[in-house]
Amino acid sequence: MDTKVRQAGNFINPANRTFKIEVPVPNKDKSIKPNLTAKLKINDYTNPNAILIPQNIISENAQGQQYVYTITNKNNNKAKAQRVIIKTGRTQGDYIEVLSGLLHGNEIIDEGARSVKDGQEVKILEVVETNSAN
Repeated sequence: MDTKVRQAGNFINPANRTFKIEVPVPNKDKSIKPNLTAKLKINDYTNPNAILIPQNIISENAQGQQYVYTITNKNNNKAKAQRVIIKTGRTQGDYIEVLSGLLHGNEIIDEGARSVKDGQEVKILEVVETNSAN
């Protein structure tokens, strides 16, 4: 079920860093009773245009810049690897948001991403779309 926080408390308990919130919960079938507990997931960020990639394919150069490899010069099942500097944002599980450096539709190297070199010829095994955040 999706709902929105109606009210948030303005006191944070210093012992466990919690605060109270009030959330409207529909109960048309009367299945929610007093003294029940609930597990909530609060979405504090949404970007429908976000590009998400697996965190484990990102490498870092000596200057601290993060990069991934995309493919260029695609010809049948062969292409060339191209290093692309990216800027990352928020994480979602094992995926991380790419703020700049990649465009939707760019094909990135996943399998063998840590062992490929810039300009190296690569064989395309499978094409998988990057995830979009919801």
